[in-house]
Amino acid sequence: MNQTNQSNPIQKGDPKVVKAWVMYDWANSVYQLTISSTIFPIYYNTVTRHGNDFMVSFFGWKIVNTVLYSWAIAVAYLIVAAGSPLFSSIADYTGRRKGFMRAFTWIGAVSCGALYFFDSQHIEFGIVAFALGTVGYGGSIVFYNSFLPVIAEPKDQDRISAKGYSMGYLGGVVLLLFNLLMIMKPEFFGFAPDSSQPARISFLTVCIWWIGFSTMTFRHLPKYTFGKRLHRENVFSNGYKELSMVFQQVRSSYQLSIYLLGFFFVMMGILTTMFMAATFGEKELGLKEGVLIPTILLIQLVAMFGAWFFARLSGRIGNLKAMIVSVVIWIIVCIYAFTSNRQLGL
Repeated sequence: MNQTNQSNPIQKGDPKVVKAWVMYDWANSVYQLTISSTIFPIYYNTVTRHGNDFMVSFFGWKIVNTVLYSWAIAVAYLIVAAGSPLFSSIADYTGRRKGFMRAFTWIGAVSCGALYFFDSQHIEFGIVAFALGTVGYGGSIVFYNSFLPVIAEPKDQDRISAKGYSMGYLGGVVLLLFNLLMIMKPEFFGFAPDSSQPARISFLTVCIWWIGFSTMTFRHLPKYTFGKRLHRENVFSNGYKELSMVFQQVRSSYQLSIYLLGFFFVMMGILTTMFMAATFGEKELGLKEGVLIPTILLIQLVAMFGAWFFARLSGRIGNLKAMIVSVVIWIIVCIYAFTSNRQLGL
């Protein structure tokens, strides 16, 4: 009947734990750059397009390749959105945040590695693997972010979060550069110029990188975080009770409800842009790989500076005002992209 972890409070600001937390951004951001933004979308378009024919068969259904790609992303994030609140409540109740985070990490990383077997003859397998990789990434991020207030003091959280973002962008760029070298100069690695092996191997490198570097994270993050479970209680029913309590608190706060609603729309816009940027550049602007890939790479380098800049800005004008500035910039960029002329790609 003893409560979990009540005698071992977590020390906030432990440099080793903070470094381990930051390292997870370095580990999992390769999914964002290689899988969601650059190599996989381009490879997917190549595999699923036959001349001017963009139709693919998915379990017997004929569908446009980019529509299928979008649906896979939507379903993956619906699973994350539907399951994460309950899983988070169970994690809060039992204190096993790291266990949930590790499980989603393995789901995501192994699914990315499975994309090695994705080709024009295995469309269904590739889409399912991609969707599961997205579920793993999105789910792990939920628990990763929840660790920050556990391991860091409020005054340090902006700085540590910005450091995590910067490390993530840097890690993604490092692996992407290696994969791009393999794709653009396949003869250096013993592959034929028209071989699909370099792109497929890049998916394996994401799996190895993600699991390998996250090992440090899981070695040092605390195992239990504020667990409240009594041994004879049902974790699912009490996890649901925790979720109900949080939901009632949200409903009772008008400001929090409005904030969460706004956050939902902002994140959906960001995720849509992140996942569809490469496809938009290729199909709407007519950008070729030689322009598209360096552009996305440049964006990541700019994002490293952006993470640092907005952390400093929030320290000067406050988190809310800094967030408003970033959202306004996003809106301007998206409007400009919407009005872009196809001639830019010629």
